[in-house]
Order: sequence, then C-alpha cells, then structure tokens
Amino acid sequence: MQIWGKSIDEIRMFTLAPNLRFSENACPVGRAFIDTPGFSYADWLQKSHRKKDKIGDLAANVAVIGAGAAGCCAAYELQKSGAQVTLFSAPEGHYGGRCYSSFFKNADGSISKDIAELGAMRFPPSQELLFYYLNRFAIYAYDIFPDPGIVPSFISYKGKGQIWQDINTPPAGFENVYKGMHDFLTYGIYDLNGKQIAASAQSLSAKLQHSAQDETILDEVTRQWQTYLYLFEADNFYSGLYKIFGKGRKTYSTRHNVRWNQFDFTKFGTLGIGSGGFAPLYDVSFLYIYRILINELENNQLFIPAGISTLFDHFINNFKKMGGDFQARIIRHIKCCKNTDKSQATQNGKITLQFDTDERQDFDYVIVAMTSRAMELGLELTDFTLPDPEQKAALEHDIAEALNRTHVIPANKFFIRTKKFWQDKKYPRTILSDTKLPQLYTLDYGEAESGVVLGQYNWEDDSLKMASFNTAEKYLDLVKAEIAKITHNTDFADFADHIEPYTGDMARDTRLIDWLTQEHYYGAFALARSGQDYFIDKMFRDFAKAKEKKHNRDSGVYIAGDCTSWNGGWLEGALQTGLNAAAAIITSAGGRLTCADNNPMTKVTPARFNYTADNGE
Repeated sequence: MQIWGKSIDEIRMFTLAPNLRFSENACPVGRAFIDTPGFSYADWLQKSHRKKDKIGDLAANVAVIGAGAAGCCAAYELQKSGAQVTLFSAPEGHYGGRCYSSFFKNADGSISKDIAELGAMRFPPSQELLFYYLNRFAIYAYDIFPDPGIVPSFISYKGKGQIWQDINTPPAGFENVYKGMHDFLTYGIYDLNGKQIAASAQSLSAKLQHSAQDETILDEVTRQWQTYLYLFEADNFYSGLYKIFGKGRKTYSTRHNVRWNQFDFTKFGTLGIGSGGFAPLYDVSFLYIYRILINELENNQLFIPAGISTLFDHFINNFKKMGGDFQARIIRHIKCCKNTDKSQATQNGKITLQFDTDERQDFDYVIVAMTSRAMELGLELTDFTLPDPEQKAALEHDIAEALNRTHVIPANKFFIRTKKFWQDKKYPRTILSDTKLPQLYTLDYGEAESGVVLGQYNWEDDSLKMASFNTAEKYLDLVKAEIAKITHNTDFADFADHIEPYTGDMARDTRLIDWLTQEHYYGAFALARSGQDYFIDKMFRDFAKAKEKKHNRDSGVYIAGDCTSWNGGWLEGALQTGLNAAAAIITSAGGRLTCADNNPMTKVTPARFNYTADNGE
C-alpha cells in the first residue's frame, strides 16, 4: 500500500524521544486528537465531500482576514458552500502565512528546486486534516525528514562528540535520560507505592485511533486525560518532569522507578536524548508539550519536496476559480454594529472593516485568522473601548483576555544554499550541540549538485540570544565558527569550509527570518504556559457562540489560527480552527451543514474537560 509516496512499512518513526512507541506504521488519516477525542475532522470532511463536495450550504457575505493556513482553509470551504468570501492578506504577504516556502534562484534567475521552509517544515501524518488536503490536491510527502538518529548525526556535548545513527539506541551518556522517557511514555505515571495513576502516551495515542467511533473508548480517554489535567494543570515542563523523575521531593514515579539527577535534567535540556534540547521549553506548560507526544506530532515526520506553500497555491487557485475575491489590503479596525432590524433572521448587525486608507466595507460575518499577537497589536481586536453606543464588542472579554495572555514564542531560522557536500558519506547529515549551534540540518530537495543547510533553528531563549545577529552574514560567521570548534578533531573537520553560498551571492543563497520582528506576525506561535489551558479552551471554543443566540453572544466575528488551538505551531491546529469558524458561520447564518449530526458544532462545542481546578471562578 502506497501512502504519501512511500510504503507504510517504509515509514520509520521519530519522536521527541525516538522510537518510544514501538510502532512501524504511520498514523492513518481519520483519528481524533486528545482534547477533542470524540471527533475526527478528516472523517467529517471525507463524509461531507463524499455527499456534496462541501461542508454545508449558506448564503452570506463573509470576510476572512489572514491568508495563512486557517484563513485559506476557511475561505476555500465557505466559498464552496455558497458564501461570497473576500480573503484579505497584507500586500507584501504570501499565501500560507507562517507556512512559507521560499525558493532559491539560480545565477541565471531561474527557480531551483531548493527551498527554505521558513515556517512549517516537518509534517507528521497524524495531522489528519493536513494529509486529507495533501491527498486531495495530490501533493506528496516523500522521505522522512533528516532528524537526528534517523540519519547519521553528530552529537556534541561538553566538548565531546559522537556519531549517532540508531534511534533504537541512545547516544552514549544519555542512557538514563532515554530510559526515563521510555518508561514514562510507554507505561505512564505511578504513585510511590507502585500503582499506576495515569495512562501512558502510547496507550492514549492508540485509543485516539478509535475514540471518535467507540463510546467506551471515548469515555476511557476522557477520564484518563482529565486525570492529567488535574495532576499537572499548574506545572511547567520542568516541574512536571521533576515530579516524575526528580530525586528530591519526588511526587510520582515510573513503572521501573527511573530517577534523574541534575546532570540528567541538564542533558535533557541541552540535547534531549540526542533529538534536540528542551531547556528553552522548560517554562512552557507540561500539558502543552505532552499533548504533542500524545497527538503523535513528532512521529514519522515527513518531507514535502514541492514545499508546503504548494498547498496554499491550491487553496487560493480553487478559491478564485469558484468566484472568491482575494484582496491584498491592511485592515486597521473591525466595528460590529448592533442589530436594530428585528425582522432579520440573525441577531447580528453589519460588521464594518476599516482599511488603512480609511475606506470601509461591510460584511455579514468575519473570520480573523491571524496570530494572537497580531489580533491584539495589529488589529486591536481585544480593545474594548467602545465610544459608539450602537457598537457591539467583536469578542467577549474572556476571549480577549485569553488572546492577550497566552504565551507566544519567538523563533528564527537561517538557511544557506550550498554544494551538496554531504553526498560524501564522511559528513553527518545533522549536527546537535550544547553550543551556540543547537541544531543543523542538511536538506536535499532533488537538485543534482546543490542542497540547503538549515544552520540555525531557535526557539524562546535560544532565539532571543540571536536577536543581535540580524544579518545573514553574522549568522553565517556564527555557524561556521561553531562548526569548526565542535568538529576540529573529527574526520570531517572541514565541514565548516563547505558552508558557502552555492552561486557565490549571499543575497541569493541565504534566507533569514525572525518571526518576532516579522511585520504583521509579532511572534512565531503559541506555546501555553502552566495555567493557560483555560485560555486555550476559551479561544478554541469561541466558535460555539454561533449556537447561543439567546444569550446574545454571537457577534458574527470568529477567531481562528494555530495560536487559538491546542496545537500551536502545527498546521493541524490552524486547519481545525479554520473549519470550526466555517461551521459556525454556516450555523449562525441559518445554513445547513452537510453532515448534520457529525460536525464541529455537534461534536466539539460541548465542554468535555475541566481545564482548571476551580473552573476559572
């Protein structure tokens, strides 16, 4: 059986802690995620598109602000369902937002196959919606991404290096860290008397394959995930790990009572188990990181040779063919007017968009599909100063508070197109270290002689450290200097000498992006801190207000984007929220959803979990 250009049996596994689930199969399309265990979005689309090739029927004038993953998906599905949609993007923008494939050019000006994926670059098949659309548009994900341990990798720690190329065996010195993560993710959490008190990530992942179709399994997953919410709601990633592995005030245990000393925590922080360090994420919510593991978002990560931007070309081209209107304009303000016409079918009045030119345009509904910081700082969507008595707030106060408070991380990347020197097998494909070069990847997009080196990919503190390195020249000097230091006594001590522009032109052969300073973005993506699950829940289920007209909640403005989802930084979160907003508009406008009893309005809006011990009161 061929899926995404490979046999299922050929697709290997990669996780934050490699090979801890002992599965050789990629996750099939049509599964639930841990915070929405009763619903498969891909299954909904398959059934809806099989019936009518659309998710519903409606007649409405809709604006979608933001042409990222959430906005493009929502605009495409709503236009197909009968709405007249206008999709707005910044003039200097591109389709896809932070899914941004920047193609390198040859010396003669022709476009090469080599790409700098400035945003999303690794695509696990558990992203059921993403792979549903990739299959629909015949976009293929082929080879496993060259992650550490999948390909020959050089691991440098405290000045000592080693080659690691077997994900089934941890690098030397990281055995205890590996053993602990293996025990935790395979068997779950135990109390100090040896009794299991929380199910394992492996077990929960397996159940999510069936929870949307089996009520008994759904009840089990709900109960088991609620246990984690109660145990770790107040913990960041470090404190949660310390409760499980710490030798001091130990709270929980693993099946085999694995304990880490401070050196083990430092190793995990700097290099994981050879898979990349977690110290920049130690302040992030334990639950938010653990979701990534349960949802298998670090498994079987694949590579899209054509570039992820290809998906958004398909969305936009089809959107335009169906009569959708695409406008490159800056929107400064959204004004919701109260409905004074009691004869109207909906409670909403007109929604006015004000552009930077002071022009205005009215719509029945609006989806704001931007980063949460862009909603707050760029659009001022969370500003509740409403001097006009006829104006209605676009968002409720608790939604605005969630947008303002949920943590958004900085991230940056530096790419350089080089000769494909790693074809000589003496060179490792990936380098990880505890130096100013946390991770380096060599990427092959199919050109005969050239490839791409991702020389820096930094989050959080590691990203902020690089704030003063604001030119490609500075990054290149840093990368080469650090490589030279950590490889000086190896058989590939000349590795750094090969990191040179392929055509000899720095401007042509390098790409540098800092999402914190990138105009209109204000950061990379949301990674909630401890105690912020309540905020994520509020944002993710904002679309539920479409069903609550009697409480006057429905303003006709809905938020979307991965920053408002349970999966910040992943396309799946953006696509889920885009479809949530689309389903809400169909419902609010009095339209009909194609699958009347199996859609986000019926399966996702009911509250399933308590995300804070006191319920926020």
